[in-house]
Amino acid sequence: MGALVLAVATWLVISYLNDDARQVRGTVASYLAALEEGDAETAVALIAGRGQGECPDLLTSAVYSTVAARPTDAEITDVRVNADDDGPAASASVSYARGEDGERATAQLTLSRDSDGWRLDGDSDLVPSPTQIVANGPGEVWVSGGCGVVDGRVLLAEALPGTYDVIYRDPFRVAEAAPVEVTIPTTGRTELDPAPAAEIVDTVTAQVTGWVEECLASGYAGPVCGEESVPADWLDVTSTREGWDPDLGMSVHEDGWHFQALPILEVEGTLSCEGDASPSCVPGEPADARAYLVLRGTVAVDDRGAVTVTRTS
Repeated sequence: MGALVLAVATWLVISYLNDDARQVRGTVASYLAALEEGDAETAVALIAGRGQGECPDLLTSAVYSTVAARPTDAEITDVRVNADDDGPAASASVSYARGEDGERATAQLTLSRDSDGWRLDGDSDLVPSPTQIVANGPGEVWVSGGCGVVDGRVLLAEALPGTYDVIYRDPFRVAEAAPVEVTIPTTGRTELDPAPAAEIVDTVTAQVTGWVEECLASGYAGPVCGEESVPADWLDVTSTREGWDPDLGMSVHEDGWHFQALPILEVEGTLSCEGDASPSCVPGEPADARAYLVLRGTVAVDDRGAVTVTRTS
């Protein structure tokens, strides 16, 4: 009689485990199919305790169906079910391709059972995982059109497996950064380094050059030279050496982009012995000097791409 009871109990345990194994396999198969089809809602519903995260739009089919390199052609190679004091737990080994005709990879999925059945654990492979994306400068970072942050803040985007397009947008239309691709899962940090677009820098440089040349044509006495036009008060400038550098810098502020140019010009002339000249100054004596100019202003770009450079000093 005791042997019969033991046999029946053993059969019940085996049947229980086999039934759980079938359910686990079914959950994993449904999850992998949802990933391949880009059905984010179905996939997320099969994950235990999954919230929306910082970028809920990334976990929608509208976005995920457009993501490249989603897991495809998946195979479940092993399923294990355990019953212990912490409750039922399971694991599944899978093999999959990263996108159509992509290289194959393996993953280990862990599951637990609740009142709704078997669900993937939040720390399992192939579930939404956070990745750090940041722009080293103010602006917007967008991930596959489904999530954006401003002011260079670190974006911890939670997204299903795949390759996502990351782009940078400058609200002032001056800076740009090369778009990048981020493949999830990844443990790395993706950084974008925005900088003023080359054509805009060329436009600002051309305008600064024009102002400096106008100052030269006036003999450093015209209003365009500003208050930094030395040494016009003690030297009668006769020539300026070629090859000066506008020394242009650009930076972004709350109201938009600003520029500052600090050209240093090597000049030749004769002493006028006026202003701050020393008592030993000899009028008309040849002399070399440097002219220091400071030009500051703003750079604006309209929605048609037209650049306006305005000088403030």
